[in-house]
Amino acid sequence: MTDPEEDGQVELAEATAAALERMGEAARRLAAKETEGHTRDGRVTVRVDAAGTVVRIRLADDAVRGYGHARLGAVVARTLRATQERARAAYEREVAELTPPEVAESRRLVEEAQRRGAAT
Repeated sequence: MTDPEEDGQVELAEATAAALERMGEAARRLAAKETEGHTRDGRVTVRVDAAGTVVRIRLADDAVRGYGHARLGAVVARTLRATQERARAAYEREVAELTPPEVAESRRLVEEAQRRGAAT
């Protein structure tokens, strides 16, 4: 005779594994998404992927004249950092939205078991 609680746990584990596989595929697609950022005047444009890897940096013809040699590097770096932060935040938000209920339930059960174990 089987234990109904154990059967339910096995079913949840199997559903969670399948959901995590689907979630991983979706997360890989999201990681490939690119985010573009630019300065207000449009002289510097950058493009990064979700991991923050630089895909492209484009400088307008008048970027050096407009910013000067000394400031241009700082402007590019600031624009790049802001774009990387936006890309990362968007990725994390979209992955969180993908979390299936089976994964959330499994996480809840694991955390509950850990709390019970820590209390003993």
